[in-house]
Amino acid sequence: MAEKMFYARIDNSGEFRRIFDVVKDIVPLVNLNLSENGIFFNAYEALTVLQVKLHIPASYFSEYKCPFRTSIGISLNDFYLLTKVASYDDNLILTYTENSTVLSLSLQAKIPKICNFSLNLITVSHIDCIYVEVNECGKLEISSKLLYQTCSDLVQVSEFLSINLNKSRVKFSIISDLAGGSINMKHVKGDSNIQINTLKTFNSQINLMYAKRITKAYILSDKVEVKMYNDEPVVFCYCFSGVELKFYLAPAIFN
Repeated sequence: MAEKMFYARIDNSGEFRRIFDVVKDIVPLVNLNLSENGIFFNAYEALTVLQVKLHIPASYFSEYKCPFRTSIGISLNDFYLLTKVASYDDNLILTYTENSTVLSLSLQAKIPKICNFSLNLITVSHIDCIYVEVNECGKLEISSKLLYQTCSDLVQVSEFLSINLNKSRVKFSIISDLAGGSINMKHVKGDSNIQINTLKTFNSQINLMYAKRITKAYILSDKVEVKMYNDEPVVFCYCFSGVELKFYLAPAIFN
């Protein structure tokens, strides 16, 4: 009987590598789910404060074949280090034979150079508790780089960030031993940096250290959609090239 094999080819693999650069420090160990529809994982960071969902559809790849469904455990740090050997525009081929203990990577440069690696698979424990989004929420679409810069600036003076969203503006507030203050942002006609879609007011408090890690994903997408619920996780959604990367950040707990 012929062995079943997963095969995925990515031309110009730089963007693909950056996906894992963003998530590797948040969820270093994951179970990659491989299927005919693409690659998917759903994982929590160590303290279960932050949940990460990633779906890379089959259409994202230059070539894709997966005649079976399986889950393989990998270290994202190790995977990222191996892919870093390639240049931004090099091709990357991933292969996995059913029941194998390794994921094979082939890096093909434009010049005649091919690098082949075998990444050892690992056993990764899985948390079954999955957050399900509800319909009623406040939505903010904002420049991903602007949000990253805001979080990077504020994390220097505060541990926590309060977000207040209403139909006319979003307000980011901090209170710390060092200082207190707020940043107000409104949608201005003709300005695509901020779009607000809500009829109600939503409030949330989040940890700025986590927010800064999440918003590093600005390197992947120009825009980020932020969904807010009262007393529920804040959802950050980055969509690009058919890929969907979501972060669910639990509200901060104050002692």
